[in-house]
Amino acid sequence: MKTVSTAEMRAWEQKGLQSGMRAEFLMQHAVSGLMARWIKRFPRPGQALFFCGKGHNGNDGLWLAELLRRHGWDVAIVLSHQPSQRRAVESAEVRASIQHASVWPQTPEFPGRTGKIRILVDALLGTGASGAPRGMEKDLLSAMAGLSSSFDFKISLDAPSGIDADTGQPFPDAFRADLTMCLGAIKKGLLQDQARPWVGRLDCIPLPLPLETCDASGSDTFHLQDAHSLARHLSASSHKYQRGTLSVWAGSPGMGGAALLSAGSGLRAGAGLVRLYTHPGLESAILQSHPEIMTWPLTPAALPAAFFKAKAWVLGPGIGVTDENCLGAGSRHRRHG
Repeated sequence: MKTVSTAEMRAWEQKGLQSGMRAEFLMQHAVSGLMARWIKRFPRPGQALFFCGKGHNGNDGLWLAELLRRHGWDVAIVLSHQPSQRRAVESAEVRASIQHASVWPQTPEFPGRTGKIRILVDALLGTGASGAPRGMEKDLLSAMAGLSSSFDFKISLDAPSGIDADTGQPFPDAFRADLTMCLGAIKKGLLQDQARPWVGRLDCIPLPLPLETCDASGSDTFHLQDAHSLARHLSASSHKYQRGTLSVWAGSPGMGGAALLSAGSGLRAGAGLVRLYTHPGLESAILQSHPEIMTWPLTPAALPAAFFKAKAWVLGPGIGVTDENCLGAGSRHRRHG
């Protein structure tokens, strides 16, 4: 999985097209991936209302809507513009879907409640828009916000409309999704804290674009699928000192959780030996949760020399700012750090 800016994603797609791929092939692959994830998550046909823009994002939505219709779903579609104003695509599925669509401000006669799940789908703007939504798109987003409470689940394709996919900034009436299904790569802005209430859960549909064309664009993105290569592969017979040692100075009365979380995280990360230097009153509680942690009571005098013999150190979580916790150990820390 990759994280990219919108410019990097466009460059990646463009290089793929220049290498001989057809746009319709990429679109078909994207929609097939969306359909597979959709059916896995919602195996029983329900009702879906799509709002589709005039660009690539809208065409993805139209194609997906047609596949769902053929799969037994009750589907209704609202187009932001007349079909003649749309970006053309050579797809029988898109053309068939347009035949069943209404054009805003007309609204389709959506089937009434039947006990089936009802899903609202945002395929309005995607990542191609810049700045705050304007004109027709702004009116449509406002209408979608008014409808959302009558639906059980809300999905955005590629990025929620009204969210800046590079910065994560939400604009007024941005679509608030329960699930965002990105195409090709996760857009960087969707991982920002300010975007999370609108993004919901993130899923990513891979595209058959060669990775070398993305790397050639100068992207500084990180390949999560390659993360395993950063981890050392150790023999099953290796002992704890071969797996790394960690010294943790953490915790004080009232803040024992910091010591427990810090030392426990070292264990979860794979350290073979974790030594926790903490307030004497915390040792018993910590060992009840993690008996494999080695604990030492920390006195005000200084950190012992053994603390600095580990491969990695954690210093400071939850130690407070009192003289007892900071003065003696701080002088020792300055000499070694």
